Amino acid sequence: MKKLFTDEHWEEWKVKESKNYNMIDTADGKKTVYKKKGYLHFDLRFPFLQRHEEIRQIVSSERVIMSWKFYPFLKVVNRTLRFKQDSNKKRPVRSTKDRPICYAAHKDALIYGFYAHGLTKCYEAYIRNAGFADSILAYRTDLDGKCNIQFASEAFHQIKLKGECTVISLDIKSFFDRLDHQILKRNWMKIIGEASLPDDQYKIFKTLTQFGYIKEEELLQYFGVDLNKIGTKPRTLLDLSPEKRSFMLFQKLRDNFILRVNGSDKNLADEPQGIPQGSPMSAVLSNIYMIDFDAHIHRMAKDKGCIYSRYCDDILLVCPMEEATDVRDAICAEIKKCKLEIQAAKEDEIWFRYDNDGILRAFNGKKIKKNPEKFTPEKDHLFYKSLQYLGFEHNGQDIRIRSSSINRFYRKMKRRLSKNVKMAYSPNAIGDKVKTRTTYWRYSHFGKRNFLKYAYRCAEDEFQNAMHKT
Repeated sequence: MKKLFTDEHWEEWKVKESKNYNMIDTADGKKTVYKKKGYLHFDLRFPFLQRHEEIRQIVSSERVIMSWKFYPFLKVVNRTLRFKQDSNKKRPVRSTKDRPICYAAHKDALIYGFYAHGLTKCYEAYIRNAGFADSILAYRTDLDGKCNIQFASEAFHQIKLKGECTVISLDIKSFFDRLDHQILKRNWMKIIGEASLPDDQYKIFKTLTQFGYIKEEELLQYFGVDLNKIGTKPRTLLDLSPEKRSFMLFQKLRDNFILRVNGSDKNLADEPQGIPQGSPMSAVLSNIYMIDFDAHIHRMAKDKGCIYSRYCDDILLVCPMEEATDVRDAICAEIKKCKLEIQAAKEDEIWFRYDNDGILRAFNGKKIKKNPEKFTPEKDHLFYKSLQYLGFEHNGQDIRIRSSSINRFYRKMKRRLSKNVKMAYSPNAIGDKVKTRTTYWRYSHFGKRNFLKYAYRCAEDEFQNAMHKT
């Protein structure tokens, strides 16, 4: 049986995980400083630098993994404010996008993290041997530090080299929530080259398919607690409970339908599906799930002279104009075999064509198909539409950061400034001076890692638009 634990994998992952912490000297001795943003869960944060050997003892022992009691995931809904232009209205329509994230308990997350590293190594070896490694762009460790900036740049460069072509951009609907468990298990066995999962890996598989979860909002309501209004913050969520033992609390939460199991709210006839989005293993499992799809589409793209790439649930194909319809139909057929669905609202077909001045332009292919008689040289500007990919826009000539990302940056900055003023001058002010340090750190060039620095990096390293560079 294929074991994921090896001394080599452990040392690689230990070095990688250690980068998330700093050790500093204090009057009381050495103290761990966490670089990653923390979250409140049922256990304490784990000082990995001092106690990594404990994690090694767990992940190296199949017996320990088999007996390990994983905490329920904590489901937190992140709401993002969005504005979208409505063709029937003059002003953009305001809406919110809910993204549920499931957080594993701190020690559980480290266990999942190691297994994710070992599986990623197996997955990367599999796709290299299968010959479609160049098409998979997300959640890999062998990409030489490339990220969405370089991937978008390479895609736009290929479009410029091809000249007139059609680009099909698709998004898989509710990707993580719809992964079929049988397909996932079958593909997991494929990439490790076994006829069945080893006992420890099957235990991990079950905890990620039959996972228990608790919605943070419901849990706090059950305790009658508002974390923003209590003085002393609890060390763990268990500190909020009057129950002395965790199993008694979880039993009460189960009885009150606050602790649920994945799929418990569905029909018994429905096929089991879905994994927790946000767990350390979700990324590699989403890639493993798609190996048959990726292999088939990669072969088809090669035969038809197309370029195929997939970044998690974002699919992009650059293809000759005459092949576009067949390519799209083939993708939709393969997606159905995976028991997934294309999100119609995010489906795009962009035509890259030369205008009368010999300039490569991006046009809305779907709109042209609806009104072919109006697509004339005199009115072609009415059909302009930039290709959006991995946070960037390409109109055939220039590449820019997506306008919605810039708008979101300014909205956040405006809200932060308003909050700073209220904190200084409102009746409940906590001081008599406007605090600007956080604002500068997050929204100006003084910060080390913020959106503005990201934009500078894009402009300097990859995207040098013709209108700005000589």
